[in-house]
Amino acid sequence: MGLEKYLIGSGKVRELYDLGSDGLLLVASDRISAFDVIMPNPIPQKGRVLTGMTLFWLEQTQAIVPNHLRGAWPGELPDEASDPELRGRAMLCERLEMLPIECVVRGYLAGSGFKEYQEHGSICGIPLPAGLKLGDK
Repeated sequence: MGLEKYLIGSGKVRELYDLGSDGLLLVASDRISAFDVIMPNPIPQKGRVLTGMTLFWLEQTQAIVPNHLRGAWPGELPDEASDPELRGRAMLCERLEMLPIECVVRGYLAGSGFKEYQEHGSICGIPLPAGLKLGDK
């Protein structure tokens, strides 16, 4: 892709590239992870789906709160991001100070929430009914 020299971070799902004054380029991959482990087989087009979902929600919330998006379509991206493989999976973003918060929304008792529930009967300090099992709504 030619972006390797700009790579500053690689996560479970996205790569982060520093394009200098143009901003940061976030590229969603087709990798999948479970319990913080990257699985060996990617899901084709997953990066495009994730980027599409992100763009949808950024548009839906832009009247409520400003966001970091500068552009995501071919005419809005710098030359470094013109590779056809990046189409639909790249977002050009403002460089901002990160607020280190992760939010996981689940409708079912799972993962670290289930572990906390087993130990304390609550999730994030919020009491839940007794007797719930893994996967309960």
